[in-house]
Amino acid sequence: MANKPSNLRLAPFILILALLSLCSAEELRFNQHIRPILSDKCFLCHGPGGDPKADLRLDQREAAVDASRDGGAVIVPGKAADSLLIERINSSDPDELMPPPDSHKHLSKTEKALLVRWINEGANYEPHWSFLPAKAPTLPLAADARWNQHPIDQLVHAEHQARSLQPTARAEKRQLIRRLTFDLTGLPPTPADIRKFVADERADATERLVDGLLASPHYGEHMARYWLGLVRYGDTHGLHTDNYREMWKYRDWVIASFNDNVAFDTFTVEQLAGDLLPEPGTNQLVASGFNRLHLMNTAGSALEEELDINTVIDRVNAVGTTWLGLTLGCAQCHDHKYDRSVSGNTLNCSPSSTMSMGSRIIKKRKSPEPKLRFPSNPKRSRA
Repeated sequence: MANKPSNLRLAPFILILALLSLCSAEELRFNQHIRPILSDKCFLCHGPGGDPKADLRLDQREAAVDASRDGGAVIVPGKAADSLLIERINSSDPDELMPPPDSHKHLSKTEKALLVRWINEGANYEPHWSFLPAKAPTLPLAADARWNQHPIDQLVHAEHQARSLQPTARAEKRQLIRRLTFDLTGLPPTPADIRKFVADERADATERLVDGLLASPHYGEHMARYWLGLVRYGDTHGLHTDNYREMWKYRDWVIASFNDNVAFDTFTVEQLAGDLLPEPGTNQLVASGFNRLHLMNTAGSALEEELDINTVIDRVNAVGTTWLGLTLGCAQCHDHKYDRSVSGNTLNCSPSSTMSMGSRIIKKRKSPEPKLRFPSNPKRSRA
């Protein structure tokens, strides 16, 4: 296969590796082994939502190990036998048992053993997995050398072994080309493509197929669909009479970026601030059109100051969802239950709540100022 850097094309496979590495870890991990138990069986009453019962938060280590609270520490790190948590989950008294019988939640013997082991090992907590830096896992070597040809295969095989699972049979070539073509272009393979691949008996036939699909213009179109959904792209203004607006140049820029395998840092900078780069080129100005993808209003009663605030909030939420993986919109009204977003801090994510975004009240115009005008045959350049 081609040796050029993967950049945008590598992102889905990095995520797969990260998730599989969590599944194959042998050491006891809070996020993998303990948080799911506490979240399912304990957090409803002793978690981040509402007023915790008995003033106890089991999602916060400092609260769980606080020896000054009435009744002492619920968790004594390194000493499961002295921990009230272990005493209560093993109690034979229905008034003392946790989770309480009327919750219809029950801890299995395996779950109880994991909690005991976790406390004895120090009761270490971890931040939510999305806030942990990605790191390469230790790859388990398989006895069968065929499973050591790719890191994903090694991790999948290890999980198969741990769960006593058997892999499905290798896909025959007609199935394989169909899966790959749909995955990489969103389109079915043509009958001619299928016949060509089936007849290709070279050892690297699959790699050649993938290279060809990645080189197809349909690859960028397919990948751009997901990105354009995240950044709330639309060919209309989205409010009131919902007039057409000319933003298709930004759409084409996204498609071209995937097809050109642009580095993700460049892809990010040019969208968030392409117009602020030194001597920005046409494509960098087009990329900054991301900042104009918000709703625009044609109603005569629309208030520009109100729309200013709504526009900034919309952009902040889009950046939070797309680049940070955070639902910052929740923090418009309250502290977020699962991440560090705090109520009232939404607008602090923007350099200014009054930054110029062009007209928000468009009075039935297709494209309000500022506009970017193009010659009939623009010269494509990223410089």
